[in-house]
Amino acid sequence: MKTFLRAAYAFPVDAPLIRDAAVVFESDRLLAVGPFAEVRRAHPDADVTDLGDRLLIPGLVNPHTH
Repeated sequence: MKTFLRAAYAFPVDAPLIRDAAVVFESDRLLAVGPFAEVRRAHPDADVTDLGDRLLIPGLVNPHTH
């Protein structure tokens, strides 16, 4: 099942900041990152979870542990 996250911004780390952004992934695989409208057209079958005024940083792993 595809997971589709929408947020106010996404920062792909290797590209400029994206406004009204979307990230789509399936299981542990990232499928798409980009502007919401563009990504939605490419993945119309995925359920959307709108995260509101948040920043997504796809691909960033935070290994911080206690």
